[in-house]
Amino acid sequence: MDAITTGSGEISRACLSYIKSGDESIHVERSEFKPRVLIVDDERQTAEEVAELLTFNSFMQCEIASDAFQAIDMIESDGDISIIITDLKMPGLDGLQMIQKLRDIYSTNRDLMVIVITGHAGIEDSVKALQLGALDFIAKPVSPGQLLHAVGRAAEMLRLRKLEIEFTERLEHKVEVRTQEVRLLSEGLLRSSGELQSLNLELSAANRIKSEFLSMISHELRTPLTPILGFAELIAMTSEARGDLEESGYAKKISEAGLKLLRLINSILDLVDVDRGDLKLHVGEVSMTDVVGRVVDILRPKAESCGIALTATIGEIPVPVIQGDQKRLMQAIFNIVDNSIQHSPSGTNVVVEVHSLGEELNISVSDNGVGMSEVEVNAVREGFRQIEGGYTRSVDGIGLGLTLANMFIELHGGRINISAQKGEGTTVEMVIPGKQPM
Repeated sequence: MDAITTGSGEISRACLSYIKSGDESIHVERSEFKPRVLIVDDERQTAEEVAELLTFNSFMQCEIASDAFQAIDMIESDGDISIIITDLKMPGLDGLQMIQKLRDIYSTNRDLMVIVITGHAGIEDSVKALQLGALDFIAKPVSPGQLLHAVGRAAEMLRLRKLEIEFTERLEHKVEVRTQEVRLLSEGLLRSSGELQSLNLELSAANRIKSEFLSMISHELRTPLTPILGFAELIAMTSEARGDLEESGYAKKISEAGLKLLRLINSILDLVDVDRGDLKLHVGEVSMTDVVGRVVDILRPKAESCGIALTATIGEIPVPVIQGDQKRLMQAIFNIVDNSIQHSPSGTNVVVEVHSLGEELNISVSDNGVGMSEVEVNAVREGFRQIEGGYTRSVDGIGLGLTLANMFIELHGGRINISAQKGEGTTVEMVIPGKQPM
C-alpha cells in the first residue's frame, strides 16, 4: 500500500499530531462496538501509521499482515478480525485474489468488511473488488477523515449485523419457547377434548337411560291406573244408585286423584318423546279463540275454588285460523294458565289475552301472583323445577308445565317470553306463527 497522503504529501508524525489536536472535520460517530482491524500491506511503515491512526480514534486493536497469505492465516486463527483494510497491488497473491478466497471460505459463516485502497490507475480493479463483496474503496491520495469514515461505517454495519443476529437468535428462542407452549397447550386441549368427548358420551348414555327409565316407569304406572280409574267410577255410580253418598264421595276422590296422577304420567311421557324427537305434530286448522275459550272454561272452576278471577280477552282484530296441532297448543296454554292459578294468591286475577300481530298470534297469560326473579325465570324453563310461592297454599305438580309448554310452542316455530317481577306478578307471552310448522 502506498503511503496515505493528503493533498501535499505523506502523513507524518506531525500530521498525526495534528489529528490528535482535534480536527472536527474527521470526526466520525462510532458505537461502543469495537471490531478488530487487520491492515494488509507489504510496506510495514504505512501499515503502522494506519494502525496508530485507528487505535487513537478508539477502534479496537489493529493487526498487521505483510501479505495476503499471512492475512488469510491470521483471519482463520483470529475470529475477532472483522474489518480488513488492504492494498490491491501486492506481490504473490494480490488483493483481488485474497478477497475472492475470503469470499469462498467465509461467505456464509462470517461477516468480513473489506476496504480497498487504490490509486487512480486501479479504479477498474476497485470496481471488481466491490463486485466480489468489498464494502468500499478509497482512491489515493486519501485523507485520514475519509479512511476513518469508511472504517466507522464498516464498524456500524458490523454492529447492526451483530444486533440482527442477536435479535434473530432471541426471536428464534422465543418462537421455540412459544411453539413448545402451544404444543403443550395443544396436547392439553386434545386431552381435554378427549375427556369432554368421553363425558359427552357418558352424559348421552345417562340421558338415554334416564329417558328409558322415565318411559318404563310411566308406562308401568299408567297400566294399573286404568282399572283403578274404571273401578273407582263404577263404585261411585253404584254407591250413588244405592244412596250411599259417603261411599260415592270416597270413590270420586279416588277417581280425581287417579286422573291427576294420569296427567302427570302423560306429561312425563310427552317430555320423553320430545327429548327423543319422537313427538310428531298432527297439523290442521286451529281456531285459537276456541282453544283459549275451552281452556278457560275447563280451569274456571279450579280458579274460583281458589278465590281467583279467570277471564279471557280477545282482540278487536279478528283472530285468524292458524295451522297447528290443536291438542298440543291447547296443552301448552292449559299448562301456563294452570301455573298462573296455582301460583296466585286468593283475591287476585288471571287474564288470558289473544291478539293478532300480522302473521303472528300473541297469547298472553298475566297474573298478580308472587312473581319471579330473573334467576327463577331461567329456572322454571327447566324440567322438574318449581318456584315456591310466597303464600300458604301449597303448589301441586312436578314442575313440567312450563317446560312442556315451551317445547310445544317451539315445535310450532314459536317462542315463549316471560316477564316477571318479584311480588308483583308474571306475564307469560306465547308468540305463534300463522304458517304451518315444518
